[in-house]
This record gives sequence, structure tokens and C-alpha cells, in this order.
Amino acid sequence: MEGYSRKQDKTLLRDAAREFQHYMDTFPRGADIRYVVMNKVDCHRGNHEFLEAIPLMEMLLNARKPFLRKLRSHERMSILEKLVQDYYYMKLWEKGIPWFERLLQFSDDTEQTTLAAAALVEAYVAQGHYEDIENLLPYLDTATQARFQPRLNFQFLQAGDRLVELEENAKASLFYYLTMTPKEISTSYSQLLEDLEPKLWYYRKKKEKFGKNFPKTDEKRLSEAEFQWKSLTRKKQKVDDWLKSPSKDYSKDLLWRRAQNYREMGRDWEAYWGFMGLVMDYPDVETDLKEKYIYASIIQALKIGKTEQAMELAEEFLGSPEYEKYAGHIGLLLARMYLDEAKELSGKAEVADTLPQMEAFKKQAGAAYDSMWEVGKKLLEKPLSEENGDMVVSMMGATWIHRGHEEPEKWDALIETFGAYLANEENANNTHFRHGLHYWVGMALLYQSQYKPAHVHFDALVTQYPKSSFREEALFRRGVCAKGMKDFATARKNLMEFVGDYSGSRFVPEAEVFLGDMARDEKRDDVAKSHYDHVVFVLRYDQYPKDFQFIDHALYEWLDLVVKPKSNAVYKEAIEILQRYVATHPDGDVACAYLEMTKYMDFLDDPIAVLEQYLWVIKKEGNKPESAGVDDTLRQYFERYPKYYLRFYDTERFLSKLKTDRNWRNKVLADRNELLPELPNFKSLDSTLRDRFVLNEEFRVSVMKDISLIETDLKAYQGKLKAMTSLAPEVALVQLFQDTLTDGRETLKYRLMMFFDYNGLLQEAGVELPSYFDVSHFEKASPNTLYWMAEHNLKNGSTIAVARAKLALDRILKQYPGTENGELPALLLLAKMEQQNAEKAANAKERALFYTFAYKYYKLAYDQYPTSDSAGIARMGQADMSLALGDATSAILIYRDILKFSRRSPSAQAEATFKVGKSYYEQGHVEKAFPYFEATYVKYQS
Repeated sequence: MEGYSRKQDKTLLRDAAREFQHYMDTFPRGADIRYVVMNKVDCHRGNHEFLEAIPLMEMLLNARKPFLRKLRSHERMSILEKLVQDYYYMKLWEKGIPWFERLLQFSDDTEQTTLAAAALVEAYVAQGHYEDIENLLPYLDTATQARFQPRLNFQFLQAGDRLVELEENAKASLFYYLTMTPKEISTSYSQLLEDLEPKLWYYRKKKEKFGKNFPKTDEKRLSEAEFQWKSLTRKKQKVDDWLKSPSKDYSKDLLWRRAQNYREMGRDWEAYWGFMGLVMDYPDVETDLKEKYIYASIIQALKIGKTEQAMELAEEFLGSPEYEKYAGHIGLLLARMYLDEAKELSGKAEVADTLPQMEAFKKQAGAAYDSMWEVGKKLLEKPLSEENGDMVVSMMGATWIHRGHEEPEKWDALIETFGAYLANEENANNTHFRHGLHYWVGMALLYQSQYKPAHVHFDALVTQYPKSSFREEALFRRGVCAKGMKDFATARKNLMEFVGDYSGSRFVPEAEVFLGDMARDEKRDDVAKSHYDHVVFVLRYDQYPKDFQFIDHALYEWLDLVVKPKSNAVYKEAIEILQRYVATHPDGDVACAYLEMTKYMDFLDDPIAVLEQYLWVIKKEGNKPESAGVDDTLRQYFERYPKYYLRFYDTERFLSKLKTDRNWRNKVLADRNELLPELPNFKSLDSTLRDRFVLNEEFRVSVMKDISLIETDLKAYQGKLKAMTSLAPEVALVQLFQDTLTDGRETLKYRLMMFFDYNGLLQEAGVELPSYFDVSHFEKASPNTLYWMAEHNLKNGSTIAVARAKLALDRILKQYPGTENGELPALLLLAKMEQQNAEKAANAKERALFYTFAYKYYKLAYDQYPTSDSAGIARMGQADMSLALGDATSAILIYRDILKFSRRSPSAQAEATFKVGKSYYEQGHVEKAFPYFEATYVKYQS
């Protein structure tokens, strides 16, 4: 054995083992037998004959054998450590586990307990006993050789992988955390060598000093230190070699698994930094790995809201042509990020405090939208999956269609870009998203009323792509285009095919309306009525979106056709239809339907029934804030009552005079020329009765002979007059108002107060309005009533009243959006209020702020209701505010726009013409202003 120490010749170890065996066979109970066995163990271990060494060590440690009692404590622990090392090395887990546990239990040496814990970890991993590993982790939190073994760290990695498969991600994360990378292991070995160096230096210097007198204990310590140094150096060199070989360095795999596991656990920030660490620490890895790292980092950055970082990475990614695998998805994500950014900036523009801020946000939003579009165009040049291709085309198409409503040139850009792709023969094989291109080009053309080319694209989609997700709508739009082309035969064919193929489509009600409208225009009234009937009563709106725009259109077009013959029978039929409508659609504006009924009741010449209907509708629907028709009913009730009353009154007077004044009766009935001058005294005389007396001489003579012939008519009109007394608005509505004071019908109460105020009946009704209306009044008010309350508060003029007026108008905007009779007037009044605030402002900055607010309200009013009667007011106000803010260029453009589209309104034309001149004049451009002033003077003198 000493020879081996000098020569490192392993044959000497085999010889020594043989001699030790001979001693054991010859002197089994020799005094030095335990040392002989221990030395034989070392010989076998030195030759890596672990299977021969293991039984000898177990024999030494066997309590039934005579050796154990003779072993010193440190000898026992040394043998146990070697036994554990050999079982660990040989991966003999079943037999090794009890010894691993024994060393862990009895040793107080950190290196040994770490070794035992490491062996148990690997054994448990091999056996799948992951739940037993957690208790070992405290023993592994050490700076020891055993802890830094690559083998142990690889076991941690395997344990983490297996736990991920078992969906034990939290435990897996712990093992991934415990796994050291080769670089970390190398650094740790360097630290151990650095810690060992002073000890080695000390004993070497001491040996040089003492020479042959060097103590044996120190010699042993020096030998152990040198062995440890060589062992650590060898291990470090092996790990350093791994670091030079990418195939053996598992660092990237470990970091990837850590980050991936964090992501699975929902620990998104740790996952993001894990993926980003790979991007930053491994810039020179192979392309597919780099692409994977960047892709994962982008996804994770978006999850934690680091949009800017995601956009930077995505832009870098798309700028590198070598990245192909994820290019489609990354491009799609980048386009979405630009789109989200654009929408966010557009939202900020809507609530900006000043016009410059608003314009700045709009400009930034426009740039983001354009960036989205450019990314989309680049993606169309790349090979895209069917899913990604559809998404890119849909994102580009939907956004540019929407943007086109404000910037029509976006529709042109869409048509040009998508049309060029469709026309390019090289793209003919990329069929998986061509259907989307056809759809969006068709939509852009349709919005520009270019029906014929739009029809071509929708037809191509329908015929060439029968499984397209756009086919349903394209089939419908194809019919719409044919209708726009006035090709009713084709339109009818297309729309009927659509209804047949997609009977459950949300477009069916609209298609039925179009079919009805075409039949109406072709004078096929019965067919038209059938389609309108289908929309109003046949379609089940639990299957379709219930859009009263189409239902009500169909209803009133149908009624127009029904009453075209103008007879009592058709008027009764119209009333029945309206009654069915109210019963079928109680969620519609039934007050308007009831109001329409009164029109036909009036044609049936039943004024009492009409007035009773008015009053009944007011009582029934008046407490519903959303019933827009109630206010019109109140107005018509008030306007028609005097006409009906005068008719009954004058007719009753005429008939009474005929009955009671014989001389006058004989005079006017005997000679029509005597009758005619008398009729102006009875201006509202019933027209039918008047015609009988004026045109029928035989009737006049009969009455002159027998006055009882008019008795029935006289009594009838006397009865009607009596009935009219209780139906008088001043009586009936005042009584109704009194009832609302106690029965809790707050909405109706405020409606009646508004009615009394507008018609000068406040005093007669005994109503005293508050000095201003407050928030408590707004809660039950209808849109029109809220507007009236705001007007009333503005008349008060106090600071609190004006503030409450603004609250009332804001309430209309929030609770009744999209209502032309509610939101639109509220926007215009808010704009006017801000304009007045600007005129009272103390300084230029404050004035500009109020003008900006006014501009925003005018613009919103115009954008929301471009076809309303008040659109011109909103557009003019928008231009006026631009001019007030010093932006004469924008003002002139808007005024010119008004000149282009307001030809039916000479007053608007005159005002816009004058203001273009004024804008130029205030800019100092007198020569440009003069023609507009001259045009105003010459063209609009009236």
C-alpha cells in the first residue's frame, strides 16, 4: 500500500488485497483483524472494486460481528461514509437507503450529512418518492463538495421535471432553485479551493521546516489536504470542460425550465425576468433558441403590463429576417400592441383638457394605428398559418373600416392594399385568408356606396369559399349591394338565399326589411306587407338581436301601405296592427305606437276616443323615463283639444240656433245665398254637417219643414260638449298632477310640470317651481325633463344652479346615450354653456380651456348625429370654437365642409360663407376674405 502511494501502481493494490485476504483466512481472530479488513476495503475502493468493498464494510459495521466493538468512533463514521459513497456511486438504492439514513442520523460532520442527504435525494428521485425529499433540503443548504456535485444537481433538475409532469409546480420550483448551473458549481469549487489553499500552504511549509521530524498526524492532514485539492481540482476541471461544450452545459435548459415553471405557477414577474435573463445572458446562442427566448419574453412582458418592453423586443424580432418560426405570431402581437396603444391614446384624446392636448393625442393615436397597419402589411408578405393569417387580415380590415368613418382615405388604402394582394398571382396559393381580404374590400367599397365592385368581392367570397366564417355576412351584403345597384331581382334572389341558408342569423330582420322595401318600391304591396309582418310579428326575438330600428321601420312602412286606400276599414286595421305591436313588444316605445293609433282614430272621426286615448297613454306610460312618445302625446293632447272643442261648440251653437230661432232658420234654409254669409260665425262647424246644409237643398227644405230631423245630431253634440269638460287638459292634467303628488309617480309629475311650464299653465295648475332643480329631482326624470330642468337652472343663473344644470345634462349623456331627442340637445346645450363660460373667463388660458370643452361637445354631437336636423348647428359650433381657439385653418376647412353639404339650408350657407371671409380677414388675408364677403352680400340678401 505504501508502494502504491509512491508509484500509483494499481497492481500493488491487488497484491495487497490478496495478502490481506490471506491474513484474514489464516488469523480470523487476530488482534489486528479490524485494521486488516479496513485496509483491504481501501485496496478494493482504490481499484474501484466497490462491490468487493461493500460486504467488508457491512461486516465491520455489523453489530453481531466482533469488529464493531473494537472500532473507534471516528473509524466507524469513516467506514460508514465510505459505504455510503460506494452505494451512492453504484446506485444501489434499496440496500443503500438504510446506510444513507444511518449516516445522516449519527454524523455531526457537515460534509458527511450533505453526502447522506444527496444520496437519499437521488434514491428517492429514482424511486419516485418526491414527498420524502423535502425533509432533506435543510441538510443540502451547505457549501460542501457533496452539495456541489454535478450529479446531485442533475438529480434536482430531474426531480423538478418529474414534479412538473405531476403538476406539482410549487415543489418543482424549489428543486429548480436548488439546481446549480455548471458555472455556479465551478465558482463554488473555486471557492473551496481558495478556502483549502491556506491549510495546504501551512502544512507544506511546516513539512519543509521539520523535514524527517514532521509529525505523523500532520503528515496525515497534509495528505488529506492534498488529496482533497486534487479531487476538487479534477472536479472543477471536469465542470469547466462542460462549460466549453454547449451540449453538456445544461445552464440554459435549467434557466428555461425555471422560467417556464414560474409561468405555469402564475408567478409572471419571475417568469418574465427568467426569460429576459436568457435573452440578455445568451446573445450568441443558436437562432432557434434565441427566437424562443425572445418570443417567451414578449408573451410574458405583455402579461405583466410591460408593453413598451414587449414592443421593443417585437420590433427587434421582426427586424431580424433569420427569425421565422414565431414571426407570424410575434408580428400579430406587435400589431395588437400598436392597436391597443392607439385605442388608449384615442381615449385620452376624448377626455383631454385642452384642444392642443386632444390634437396631440389624436396625432399619436394615428401614428400607432399606422404602425399597426404597416406591421400587418409586412406580415402579409410572410408565410402565415391559417389562424394567424385570418387574425392579421381581420385586425387590419376591422380597424381600417372603423377609421374610415373619420378618414375615408383609410377605405381607399384598404382597397388598394388588400386588392393588390388578391391581384398578385404569386399569392394565388395562399387561399386560407383570401376570403377575409374579399370581405374587407367589399365592406370598404360598400361604405363608399360602390355597390357594383363590392358585389363582385362578396360574390367571390360566397362562391369560392363556401366554408368561410365570413360567408353568412357576405351572402347578406351581396344582396344589399344588389339592392343599392337597383337590381332588385338579383337582390331579392341573394337575400332569399341568405334567409334560407342562415335562418338564425342576426341579419335576418334587416334582410326581411330590405325585401319589404324593394317590394314596396316595385308596387307589390301585398308582398311588402308580408315581409314587414314577418319582421314585426313572426320573427322570434329570443333568437335574434332585437333592434327596434328595423322593427319600427317595418311597422310604420307596413301601416303606410295598409292605410293607402284611405277608408275606415283600413284605419281600423291599422289600429289593430298597432294594438298587436304593443302586446308583442312591450319593451318598445309603445307610447309612440299609441300616438300613431290616435292618428287613425282621428281619421275615424272619434275625437272623444282620441282625447281619452291621449289621457290614457299619459297615465299608463308617463311614469316610464324611457317612453319618448309621452311628451309628444302631451303636446298633441294640448293642441288638439281646442280644435275638437271648437268643432263641437260651433256645431252645437249652429244646430241650437236652427232649432230655437225660427226666423233665422227659415231665412238661411230657404236660400243658400243667405246661409253662406252666416257660416263664418261658425268657423269650426262640423264639415260633414256643413256640406249637407250647403250642398243638399232637399235636406235644407226637409229641416225647414221638420226641425226634429236635427234633434239627434244636436243631442249628440251636446253630449260631446259635456264630455269635453272633463277631458280639458287644464282640468284633466291638473287633476293628474295632483294625483302624482301622493301616489309616487315622480317621472310623470316632472313631465307634467315641464308641460305646464312650456304652455304657460303653471299658475293655473297651481304649480310653483323650485328656484333650481337638484340631484334628488334628477333621479326619476326623463331625458326631456332633465333637459328642461337644466334650462330652468340656467335661467336661475346662480353658481349652484348652473352646476346642477350641468349634472342634469351629464346624466342624460350617461343614462340615455344614442338618443337623438335626449343626448343630442344635451350635448348642444353643454357646448353653449362652455361657450358662455369662455366669454366670462378672467384670462386667456381659462377662456381657451372653456372653448376647448365647447369644441369637444360640438364635435361629439356632430360625430354622433351627422344626419340630424341639428347637425348643422353642431358643425358650425365646432368651426366657431376652432376659430375662437386661434385655429383659423381648421375653422375654414369646417366652414367649407358646411358649404359643401348644407345646400338645402340657405341660412347655414350664408353664415358659413361669411365666417370663411371673417376667418381670412382676422388672419390679415384681406384679398382672400373679400370674395366671401361679396358672395354673402350678393347671394344671400334675403
